[in-house]
Formats: sequence, structure tokens, C-alpha cells
Amino acid sequence: MKEIQHPVLKAKKVLNDMASRTNRLCTVFLFLALMAFSFGHAQKRKYILLDMLDSAYTIKQYTLSTAELYGTDDRIELFNVYIDEQSLILFSVLPGFDNTQNWEEVDKSEIEGAMIQYADFNENYVRKIRRGVRLEKSFSLRIVRVDNGRYLASKLCLFEQFNIREYHHAINTPPGTININRPPIDVVKMQEEYLRLFPDATFPSQQNSMAIVQDRMLIGMYLSKELCVNNRKAYFFWVFDDWNVVDGPNIHRGIDRFIYIPELGIVGGSYDFHFAFGNPWEPVPNSKRYRISPEQWQQNVMEEKVMLAEELK
Repeated sequence: MKEIQHPVLKAKKVLNDMASRTNRLCTVFLFLALMAFSFGHAQKRKYILLDMLDSAYTIKQYTLSTAELYGTDDRIELFNVYIDEQSLILFSVLPGFDNTQNWEEVDKSEIEGAMIQYADFNENYVRKIRRGVRLEKSFSLRIVRVDNGRYLASKLCLFEQFNIREYHHAINTPPGTININRPPIDVVKMQEEYLRLFPDATFPSQQNSMAIVQDRMLIGMYLSKELCVNNRKAYFFWVFDDWNVVDGPNIHRGIDRFIYIPELGIVGGSYDFHFAFGNPWEPVPNSKRYRISPEQWQQNVMEEKVMLAEELK
């Protein structure tokens, strides 16, 4: 005898089947989108010789250890490239969490076609920066250094551009500007002011918080305080922004807390977006990226902790 199913149960089964198929389709679509993002991302990679940059501009190089801030045994290398006194490009060579070095040997003949020459760099980067164009933060450039005839390319290199100004307090500070004259406000004070303005909101400066900044005009780089590092006056900056990218790393955050010393450049910082991001197409356990608790992570944010250059300790 054929079993007769209750109409309500039958309807629930149909809905469950539809939901299951929808979830599978969403998963497949997300996977394909991420793969396309990864492929396109890799295809756009360009190479730039460190020797070329060093011959044309002033470079200040520093090394950061991740042990204290993230609890891992990794290194970050900073290359401050001073285009001029008011323009700074920061290349950050970040770890890939795969138990290998941050640099890999490449065949010169294979990368020559993707190598950025001085004229190209001057036209597409330097001139745009000097005209006031804001270039996006990206992983599209790979620094190449030559070591005993071997060409070593950074596996993962973050490109960021900064303007350096000393605007008076009454003048607005544009985004991406290191303004050492900006009125200071630290993260704790900002949280108080933000929640006063938006009492029903969540403060967005948290690890992978989905809270969106209620007023986008507040997004920017804030001066927190002045410091003394190696008997030199230093300035602590932090980025107020949200974590609104869910299908990739929040590159727009960049080096989200950092120490700046005039003439020496950026000598310390944090890269929360990189260490917090779980790459869907190259799964890496959290313990490879960071070994601190969520509570410690949030404490690092609120207490404005950073990695200081080993050369300045």
C-alpha cells in the first residue's frame, strides 16, 4: 500500500529540500567566486626590483617579530620608500603561514615581462601620487631582491601609499595622510564618542566584527599620541574602519596601527586584517595565523599594541 504523507509534513520536506539545494548552490557559487578572485588576483601580480627603488629613492628597512603581538614565530619586513618629503610608499612583506620563507627564488627570464621599470613606476605610481591620486592598497606588487645573482621575490607584499603633512588643527586631514599635527584621540576615547553618537551601534574596531561604521565620513587614520623611541619623537596612528569584506581579506585596513618617526618612516605596526583572515581556498588553521585568545586580541586593539622594529629595540 502506498504511504500517504500528511500535507504539512510533505510541504516541510519540499521546503527543506529546496533550502538544501539553495545552500549547495550558494556554496558552489561562493567557491567559484573565490577561485576567480584568487586567479585574477594572481594574474595581476607585477614585480619591482628593490635595487631600482634604492637607486632612485630613499629606503628605510625594518624587521618586525610577530611573537608578542600574535603569538607566532613569523617575520614581517617593512620597506619605506620615500618618493619625496611628502610622499611615502610602504611595502610590507608578510608571512604566508606555510612554514616556508617569505621569499622565493624566481627565474629572471620568467618575470622580465612582468617587471616594472623605472619609467613605468614613475608614470603609474609616482606622478599619480604627486597629483594627489589615492592608490588602492593591494597585493599586486612583489618586491624582488638580488642575492648573489639569485632573484628572490616576496611571496606576499602589501602596497600602501601615505601622504605626509603637518596641517594646522583647523584644516581637515584627508584619508591616508600622516598628519603629526592632528588633534590626538585614542581608540578608547573614540569608542566613547562613537557610542555617544550612535548608542545602538557596535564599535567596529574588533576582530572580524560585522559592524559597519555608521557614518562613513568618520573612516580615517587618527593620531593617538606622541611617543619617544630611541630618543626620537615618534607618533602613534591608528585606522578607524570596519571589517566589511566577507569574501576576502580586509586589505583596505592595511597596517591598522603604526608608529611613525619623521625621516625614519613607519617603524612598527599591526596587521590584524592579515592574521585574522582565514583563506577559504588555502585553509590555514588559526594556530598558524595567531595563537592569542579573542580577549587578548581585543585588548591589543584597545591598548593600541604594535610590533616595534627589531632594529630600534
